[in-house]
Amino acid sequence: MKAMILGDSGKEHALATALARDPSVEKIYVLPGNSALALNAKVQLLSIDASDARSIIHQAQDLKVDLVILGHPTSMAAGIGDVLRGADLVVLGPSQAAAQLGRDALFTTQFLQQQSILDLTMPGIRQTTCYTVTALCDASSFKVMGITGDYQFVRWRERDAFLAFDRDDFTDAPPMSVIKDLIQDRILRGFRQKGIIFNGMLSLKLQAWQDQWGVRQIQTWPQARELQLALPRISAAFGQYFAAAATNLLAPLDDFTVTEKVSAHLAVVVDQNILAKLYQRYHQLEAEGIYLAFSGHKPEPAEHRSAGRMIDLVALGPSSEAAQQKLHQLFNEFYLESATDASSLS
Repeated sequence: MKAMILGDSGKEHALATALARDPSVEKIYVLPGNSALALNAKVQLLSIDASDARSIIHQAQDLKVDLVILGHPTSMAAGIGDVLRGADLVVLGPSQAAAQLGRDALFTTQFLQQQSILDLTMPGIRQTTCYTVTALCDASSFKVMGITGDYQFVRWRERDAFLAFDRDDFTDAPPMSVIKDLIQDRILRGFRQKGIIFNGMLSLKLQAWQDQWGVRQIQTWPQARELQLALPRISAAFGQYFAAAATNLLAPLDDFTVTEKVSAHLAVVVDQNILAKLYQRYHQLEAEGIYLAFSGHKPEPAEHRSAGRMIDLVALGPSSEAAQQKLHQLFNEFYLESATDASSLS
């Protein structure tokens, strides 16, 4: 299988990394992509704008691409998925109509009301414990890719950073019956009632409120950190699953197998020296259960105010504490090496 991914941020990096682990996936074209993606032998970057539908169609046809995955949010909202499907390409991602959910506040509010979904998106609702459910959907069925507990944000090593990690205890998480009712019986069916066929990934931030589960946030495509926390924990033939969702044949497939490990996610600005060291150890880190990606912030050479790059790192461990400890050990080592290198040059 050959796949094409549109976009250049951590979201697309997570998708490409997942596809690259699938032995049935031969090649992954990412446009425009980022330099970290090029470290993967299966990935080839294409210098095409993710909203240039005409060039994307020509390239996909010339390269005999089997599946196009939408990642660029502006392109999705502009309806590029509709244009590509009109050229007989197999596309995973929302149509322009479906992409309104989560982006258009009025559409989202009305949709939730019509489907009798408790709407907690309104300002003034007190936020308590939330869980983010990431699901792969076709027109009528879904597979849960991950359920992530509350994120906790910290200032890490006095740098511009945030640390997000899974909770170990999910005893208060929404049961599968609630998730099925919301996604399959209300959202997907509600789309079909409007004449909208949705396939792609769905992200729901769910919160218990007055003995009910309500929607705190909803998106027709998860954020990068949600995918980066969910995908490394799953054992699946991603090419098969993504293609099945794109062609509305997801239901016959078996469920994903999720490891018992949990994830910690760090987004941090690093200097070029540390970035180079991370690049050198890219494959070794993956073998240790640590995944590297760009978060999407890529300063141009003219931007002298920013000498570093924002990157994402995801570590797997038997507990949140163990996963976080992996990241601390990694950066303590790199910063020590950098300090030693600097002192040797002075």
